[in-house]
Amino acid sequence: LFDSPRLRILLHTNVVKLQADAEGRRIQHVELRSLDGPLLQLRARRYIVACGAIENSRLLLASNDVEPHGIGNANDLVGRFFMEHPGFNGAYLLPSQKDLDLRFYEHQPFGTYEAVGYVKIAPELLRAKGLTNVRVPFTPQDRYYFSDGIESYHQLTADLGKGELPPNFWHQLGNVIGDIDMVAEAMSRKLLNKSLFPSSRDQTGYLFSTMVDQPPEPENRVMLSDKQDALGLRRGKLSWRITRSLIENVWRCYEVIAAECGRAGIGRVCLWRDRAERLWGSQLSYGNHHMGTTRMHQEAAKGVVDADCRVHDVANLFVAGSSVFPTGGHVPPTLTIVALAIRMAEHLKTRAMELQ
Repeated sequence: LFDSPRLRILLHTNVVKLQADAEGRRIQHVELRSLDGPLLQLRARRYIVACGAIENSRLLLASNDVEPHGIGNANDLVGRFFMEHPGFNGAYLLPSQKDLDLRFYEHQPFGTYEAVGYVKIAPELLRAKGLTNVRVPFTPQDRYYFSDGIESYHQLTADLGKGELPPNFWHQLGNVIGDIDMVAEAMSRKLLNKSLFPSSRDQTGYLFSTMVDQPPEPENRVMLSDKQDALGLRRGKLSWRITRSLIENVWRCYEVIAAECGRAGIGRVCLWRDRAERLWGSQLSYGNHHMGTTRMHQEAAKGVVDADCRVHDVANLFVAGSSVFPTGGHVPPTLTIVALAIRMAEHLKTRAMELQ
């Protein structure tokens, strides 16, 4: 980057405001500040904001001296439709035969890289059933991981510790008793850091280590906090939740995959619906893939940027990154971010004279 004749890199320098002209139609300059230096201005013909989905929207919202609701936010869309990739392990496959070869779905080395296969649902079937997709690798796991007794033990101790008797108490207690060796294994590992039963490591099945396509919801959004950071810029504040419809969507996707596994003779799929509270709560993970807060749409009333990633009605301001995604899909966003960045660079290069 430093060797490139096309770039000038400024380190330890933070953009704190995009300064628009009096009509809000062009960016005149950006204001820069370091932790211990003076306020500076930088002027260019075109500006690209590429700070990630949270910081992109935060900067647009905070640049509000001309447009009181922030740049590009005439329709209250900046910061809205924040999406993530929830990670959810809610089902597993018990193979129909011990020598079933599912290595395609396990991490395979290719030189310095790894590749892994995933199950997903065909687009036409998704449309027919009104579903959004999930990405499901078959991750081999041992008997210990799949233990219903250990899970029931956790649920029982949590409820009893609050002075409550769970409504399915006898079912949970039966799981603990029926799987008492794995419960003892769990206690020994935790208290003594010692394994009691070698059979606990026997591969039993394949976990559905799922990455979920979260539909865009306008109330999932980045806003500005009243608190300020060290540079005097208002901090970002995130409002984000998982809807009941998304949860039910994942269960329905699992049912589709389960039916196909049975039809193909691969094995039987077990859904952990009885673990839903913990699975969608303390055991939920995230892709750390922030998307959607400056969504792309050809109409200004429905999006922040147009098909060229230019902010609607601001002639010389562009946004790069996954904040422009109208939907999030079910795979990591990196390659799509790179593709859009290259596409934007080509667009700016070929139309440089028009955009003076």
